Amino acid sequence: MARSPSTEKDGSETTPAPPVLNSDRRLSRPSNPLGSPAHPSISALGDQGGQSITVTPLPKSEEMLIDKHTKRINWLDQKWGGNDWMPQDVRKAQTSKIGSATIQHLVKLTRLAQRENIPLASLWDETSPHGHLRRAVNKGASPPRLTYEMTYQVYRDWNESTGKLGASGDISDADSRSNTKRNLTKKNKGTVRYLGDSNESDNDDIKDESMVDLTPRPCASLKTRIKLPTFKQTPLQQNLAALDSCHTSFDRSHSGLESSQAVGSSVSSPKFTGLPPLYGGLQGQGNLSTKRRRDEEPIEGRATKRPHPFQSLPLEDHVSDKASALVEQLTEDVRLKCDSLDILTKVLVACYPLDECRVHIMDPLWFKVGNKNPPERTRKFDDCNMVCFPIHHASPKHWSLAVVHLTSKEMTLYHHDSTASEDYFTDVCKRFREWKEHHGFGHFLSFSRVEGCAHQLDTVNCGIHVLSCLRHVLTRKKCPDTVSPIEERNHLIDLMRKIEHHDKHNDFSETDRGIIKQFNKFMDARKKQTEVENYTRILAEVGPLPIESLVAESKEAESQRDMALENLQQAEKVSLGFATQHDILSNVLKGVDRDIDAEAASLPTADEPRGLITFGKSSPRDLINDRTKTYEREMVSTFREGMDFTRDFLQQQVQNAEKGLRDAQDNVSLKKSELKKAEDLFNYTSSKVKIKQSLVDMVQQHQQRELSNN
Repeated sequence: MARSPSTEKDGSETTPAPPVLNSDRRLSRPSNPLGSPAHPSISALGDQGGQSITVTPLPKSEEMLIDKHTKRINWLDQKWGGNDWMPQDVRKAQTSKIGSATIQHLVKLTRLAQRENIPLASLWDETSPHGHLRRAVNKGASPPRLTYEMTYQVYRDWNESTGKLGASGDISDADSRSNTKRNLTKKNKGTVRYLGDSNESDNDDIKDESMVDLTPRPCASLKTRIKLPTFKQTPLQQNLAALDSCHTSFDRSHSGLESSQAVGSSVSSPKFTGLPPLYGGLQGQGNLSTKRRRDEEPIEGRATKRPHPFQSLPLEDHVSDKASALVEQLTEDVRLKCDSLDILTKVLVACYPLDECRVHIMDPLWFKVGNKNPPERTRKFDDCNMVCFPIHHASPKHWSLAVVHLTSKEMTLYHHDSTASEDYFTDVCKRFREWKEHHGFGHFLSFSRVEGCAHQLDTVNCGIHVLSCLRHVLTRKKCPDTVSPIEERNHLIDLMRKIEHHDKHNDFSETDRGIIKQFNKFMDARKKQTEVENYTRILAEVGPLPIESLVAESKEAESQRDMALENLQQAEKVSLGFATQHDILSNVLKGVDRDIDAEAASLPTADEPRGLITFGKSSPRDLINDRTKTYEREMVSTFREGMDFTRDFLQQQVQNAEKGLRDAQDNVSLKKSELKKAEDLFNYTSSKVKIKQSLVDMVQQHQQRELSNN
């Protein structure tokens, strides 16, 4: 908005010099409402005070951030053939400009879909099995609003399910992945970790980023870049500043976002919002802030401060997030993370204590295969008989289990692996031997790869196999040939409920007790929600159906349940018969072995015959002795052959009994599963009958009241 020339005291007209502005293209972007009544222009403010404004150029790194953001949006437009990478209904639901982190994860999701040969449009199609983004926004607090947390969660879960190494969110001029890595791993408290544009860290699949205690990257103050003079406000400026303040307060109160302190707050009013924020060339219009405005869920009621994503969460949020993640990982077919494995291994040890054996559990990330430095020394190896710890393999991502048996002079590591990988076993042996030598343990060390562990049939349940093997070790049982992930998860859920009222519950730390308690609360709420949903679904199903058909359906389900129960009882009888047969044959075989050993010790050793006896030259006594020794030698040989045949026969019978027993036990497990399904069906049909009967009674009562009123 041009200003008319001013008049000096001598009557001559002079045109004030325009403010010295930098030629940086971000300052001339049309998205900034310079010159509007609520946002006075820099030129107007400078002229009214008779002062000029000097704006120093922003650092090169800030320009690179804006360039990357622009390139990512252009790349998405190119790959999607327009702006369909965010549908119009989702755009309208956004309460602020789309954040840079959100755009970066949309780029990663696009790359991931292209790598898996999945149509991009299906990511927003709710009917498609790949419609992860649409389902995420529909489940949000303000559908269909998209937040950074949603894109991060969708990308992380989808990338883990594919078992791949991830997708880059960086867009270079050659559309290639940047080789620059600027990640500093957090080793000690207070260490700064910068999150660069490289791919996610090795631990993204096992530890949530929000749980890591990191220090945010420091930002340079804008006071070193923009120098504004202090001058007295004119009435016009005071009115404009008041309007701007009211406008900003109204926007913040209705957006649900945390009010942030302006970077240039030390500069006296009037305030202006014409310059792009430090990270906010990525965000569009907005007040200058020391923090980037993030996509946050609106919070109704009392305003609470949202923790910074690079800082540790409060204890309550920390416990709640871990419990929520544990609920998800035990109720869905997803990979177990390190926090969940940590609490579940402790629960198993508490629920299955070993007599006269002290067991210690190590943190799941204590022994990471692939790290350069050996694991730290721990006193847990000094005062126990057994040390158990999950092992994380980084490439490809996998969990296995190590069980170390200790004596005063020996260490034996038993490795349980659901993939039976020779490479994994070799890596574990090498790293554990290096750890032992590095910390000066004088024990004799040996290794054993446990054969017969159940083979993993998918890419996500390696953690479930680890917990199954640990449970069998603690109960001194052989690892099973097969593992049902659903049954194992249900068993772990039962143990979580049991341990809350267990005597050893007080042995857990305060955080672990909080996780267990919050987990059970979440499961109770989930159960109630499921019951309500089932009731609603049943109510909709039984509405048009006559009660007679529902009763008949319930009776049919009852007969199926009774038949399944009979089949289970029959299978248990067969299994019991094979178990009895196996025990008898095993005892007989042991007795035969003892008899053979005792008989062989008592039999005389038959000497070899001295040769042909010349008739007439040997006495009858010599002939009798020679014949007797020959008979004895033949008898010993015949007895040994007979015993060997008997032993082989009994061993074959024992093996057949073992095979029959295993098949019978598998059949029992199958019949139990069938009975469970039949019982669930009977309960479901019975519920339908009860609900329908309640509806019929309600209708009859209503009709009776109407008749009585008439």
